[in-house]
Amino acid sequence: MYLDNVIEEFKRVNQAADSETAAIEPSRHLFAEQLLQFLLDDCERYPDEDIRLDTPLSLRSIWELVLVRKIIEESEPALRIWAKKMRSNKEVFFLKLYVDRLRSSISIYLRWANASWLQAFSKPVAVESQFTIEPFAVSDREGNGTVQLRRRKSSLFHSIWELIVFSESATAHSEQKIVELLEGYAVECGVGIFAEYISARWAGCIQPVGHPPGKQLEQFIGYIDIREQLIVNTQTFLRGKPALNVLLYGDRGTGKSSTVHALVNRFWQQRLRLIEVDRAHYETIPGLFAVVANLPYSFIILLDDLSFDEGESEYKTLKAALDGGAQSAPGNVVIYATSNRRHLLQESFSDKNDVHGDDIRRYDTIQEKMSLSDRFGLILSFYSPSQTEYLDIVKGLAAQHQLEVNQQLIARALRFEREHAGRSPRVAEQFVSWELSQR
Repeated sequence: MYLDNVIEEFKRVNQAADSETAAIEPSRHLFAEQLLQFLLDDCERYPDEDIRLDTPLSLRSIWELVLVRKIIEESEPALRIWAKKMRSNKEVFFLKLYVDRLRSSISIYLRWANASWLQAFSKPVAVESQFTIEPFAVSDREGNGTVQLRRRKSSLFHSIWELIVFSESATAHSEQKIVELLEGYAVECGVGIFAEYISARWAGCIQPVGHPPGKQLEQFIGYIDIREQLIVNTQTFLRGKPALNVLLYGDRGTGKSSTVHALVNRFWQQRLRLIEVDRAHYETIPGLFAVVANLPYSFIILLDDLSFDEGESEYKTLKAALDGGAQSAPGNVVIYATSNRRHLLQESFSDKNDVHGDDIRRYDTIQEKMSLSDRFGLILSFYSPSQTEYLDIVKGLAAQHQLEVNQQLIARALRFEREHAGRSPRVAEQFVSWELSQR
């Protein structure tokens, strides 16, 4: 709607200009107000987007911004089909219709960009700082897929913008070039939220994560064989072959969740995406499956710190998702869960020893409580490191940060783990961070 208001006002001004009526001046004034309101709305709607005006801000450049937004909006049906690797005959038929309609719209927008009366809108305008479009504030870490995807979107945006700015009139060449840019973008990045974000959360709806963990698999030290099994399973999944749902369990601070996030940082260019499901929304997981089933991506559904206490029933939904029944995960989804428990449902001594208890089928109760973890085809154990392994992690992290490793550093590392949460990769990272802060 925020685009349509500006478009409708432009049409009124354009019609007044063509008929040379006296209504053009008040219409121009209202159109100018609509453009400034659009810019404010656009900044609020896309607060992190890397869109910058290379020329002094003018009402005409804001109008060009409107047209780029409109072209990308109207290309959505075609983008969804372009993004698919396999297309049905029906989709090929509709794609031709969508592209023809898109070409017609682009031709109109190129003519609108060059309306003669827009010359009066080419002068720089003074606007308050709230209208300034700034680059998005994400650290430029190598391998940060979200940063690179959003830069790719920005590149598409500016390429279309340049074609609008430098096309003196609607031409078949300009139309074709814009269509090719859009198609290339869809084939490379996909479409929708996951064309710009590698990670999201599910809380009844998809919520993109703008600043996902940036750690790379190469930065981990230790647990090499365990991580290799997870990498191989993920690669199998990305090749479209049957892969296993995985349970990563073990002591806290051993890098279970970080490892899963690092998988996406390595394989995002193969269209791997991650969705973390909040505990409160486990029962809505079938709804999540319905949302992602037809998207042109492969998804890791991450259930972090998974466990259930006595009386909680959400685990039954998860069992159904893992079982392969009517509510099971679609083919483009694999479930990775992390937990500090090997058996995910809380057990008590009475389950085994209370012969005189109320539960007549005590054996069945025990089996029920063990059955959820058995649904995971691959179970990986992350135990706390020995002292030697802990020091190896400290040495490796110190080397990554160009810290000199000597006996004094080793002694401080041992003292640090005694004073904190014990030996773990997390404690080793905290120690190295503390050392760096003292330099």
